[in-house]
Amino acid sequence: MAAWAGRGDDEMHGQCSTMPFGKHRGEPISDLPSDYLFWLASLPDLRRPLKYAIEAEVNRRLHQAPVVEALPVDGDLAIALVEAGRRALALKLHPDRGGDTALMARVNDTADKLLSYYGQGRRRAA
Repeated sequence: MAAWAGRGDDEMHGQCSTMPFGKHRGEPISDLPSDYLFWLASLPDLRRPLKYAIEAEVNRRLHQAPVVEALPVDGDLAIALVEAGRRALALKLHPDRGGDTALMARVNDTADKLLSYYGQGRRRAA
């Protein structure tokens, strides 16, 4: 019990609901900015309760239903933005750069879903 001194009940029981350090200390993990959340997800040395909470929040955000039907956007611009976002996240999350394979797969799946809305399929190697 001494190792958990000063930590919240959630963290003692293997859960972490608030950010325990940094500029977002004390904020709910669900309220963290996405770029900060994805950066945290790419860090290899986070404690297990925090890492699990961050991965769960990334999963929640990546699996939210896209709202593209409600957005009147230019299709070519949307495609360029999705591809640029995928590339930017790949630089942080790709397994060859120390990232997580499952997380990168979710990024690719989400980008594929968005691109399929505009009639574009992801180019895959044969």
